[in-house]
Amino acid sequence: MKDLLSFCWKSVADRSLLVRYVLCCLLQALLAVATPFLVGDVINLLVSGAPVVGAALLCGLVTVLGGSAAVVSYRGTLLYTLLQADSSFRLDLDATRHIQRLPASFFQGFDAGFWRKRLNADTNDLTIFFLQSVTGLLENGASLLLSLGVLLAVDWRIALACAGLAVATEGMYAVFADRIHAASSEFQDDLSRGAACMLAQLRDVAFIRRHALFGWSEERMRESYGPVRESMYRLNRTGARYTLASDLVRAAAVGLTLWVAAAEAAAGRMEVGYVATAYGYLTTMTEAVRYLAGFGYSYQSARVNYGHLRDLADVPEEPRGEAAPAHVGQVSVEGLCYSHPGSDRVLFGGLTRTFERGRVYGVAGPNGCGKSTLLDVLAGMVPGTHGGTMSYDGAPLGSLDQYALRAGPVAFVEQDPIMVEGTLLENLHLLAPQADRDEAVTLCRKAGLGALVKGDGLDRPLRSGDGGLSGGERQKVAVVRALLKHPDLLPMDEPTAALDTDGRRDFAALLERLRPGRIVMVVTHDEELLALCDEVVRLEGQEAHT
Repeated sequence: MKDLLSFCWKSVADRSLLVRYVLCCLLQALLAVATPFLVGDVINLLVSGAPVVGAALLCGLVTVLGGSAAVVSYRGTLLYTLLQADSSFRLDLDATRHIQRLPASFFQGFDAGFWRKRLNADTNDLTIFFLQSVTGLLENGASLLLSLGVLLAVDWRIALACAGLAVATEGMYAVFADRIHAASSEFQDDLSRGAACMLAQLRDVAFIRRHALFGWSEERMRESYGPVRESMYRLNRTGARYTLASDLVRAAAVGLTLWVAAAEAAAGRMEVGYVATAYGYLTTMTEAVRYLAGFGYSYQSARVNYGHLRDLADVPEEPRGEAAPAHVGQVSVEGLCYSHPGSDRVLFGGLTRTFERGRVYGVAGPNGCGKSTLLDVLAGMVPGTHGGTMSYDGAPLGSLDQYALRAGPVAFVEQDPIMVEGTLLENLHLLAPQADRDEAVTLCRKAGLGALVKGDGLDRPLRSGDGGLSGGERQKVAVVRALLKHPDLLPMDEPTAALDTDGRRDFAALLERLRPGRIVMVVTHDEELLALCDEVVRLEGQEAHT
């Protein structure tokens, strides 16, 4: 429990907001506890024949206290909303940021839908539990203790009966705790897997429609739904049994308490009005005990959420050096080889050579020989997993911060570039936010995007993913986006794959302008493009030839 609460505490950015929320909850509890006692006094005054004015004043006070409690509750709800949203976002942000820095082996078979669903559930549920447990334990604990204190002042036998209610109900939690935790863990895992499958049916809808795979898609959904249904039933059955046992114990305790109160009033040891007071406090305590009993149930679920986030946080991030080079003039590899995680196949076959500024290098070979992987390795995407040595201007890759390397002197052009939500200019400036607008226009025209940037074209909104652009347009945007960084090392993966004849001609002309002042590496099957390169590295199976 301590570790879980400490983990959540760190996610609260505005601690003063939390303090104000806690104070609201405590004040609400105090106001609620005062009401039953005043109700008992009202009845006692009426039964005793005292002037009605006194009872009326007490009724007015009860009304004021109730209205005050409503206002405090309203304010607490607003504070809770801000706290829950901010804390959940902070946990999600930290977890996502951590995932983005994990080793390449973590992403073998990576299912983004599964992880998105799991993070949403874990961060939201854990934050809700934390905020409600901090305030709920204080609020309900205060209500329980204050109610017992007042009842002790009224009659110790009633207080003893109510205390028995709390002890008996909590005993039910001890019986069911482990079963609730196991069922909750199973259900959350099945739910995340099921949600990921459901997401895939929408994410891949174009593929499903193109091949009319509607029956296949439906079968996938049915297969994923089955385990979710079964684990949900087991979880709710366990919870229902726990609730049933607690409610039976609670019902017996309520009856016992009322019987004691009636007997005390009949014996003359307590004023009749305090029977209503006892019942009012019994109701308050029942709700407090119900919360405390439910807290145990919620805690088991929160343990699962915390365990997921804790296990994720314990996965070590990929190794990184400290040096952050501002420029790169030469990249050297000696005996370079690489195997994908879980594979015995060795790529590059001990590649040895030096890539120098001012030259264009083509990388060619059959599918699957590791052309794109070579660019990833050279760009530091899989640090510490390759064989041989690799250095930037004599500095071993392991001594460099690969994130600073890719954010600085290295700019990657992917085969299937992603457009982000925003304008065309925002996409062009994604890697270099301070780049000049006029330079972006000039480079777009040289890359064959003149029509796209005509007029107010730079302010054209693009959607996430493909941006509403053709494959060729996206490749050209990716090239310009990289060039606006003025990189020293420019790895390009199949940059002409989606281009027509005119587009390839424009790119060839642009390639000539790229040569001076940088190292350009182009993965391609295009022999005409390879002919423009200064050198060609041909990967064949497990070997590399220049």
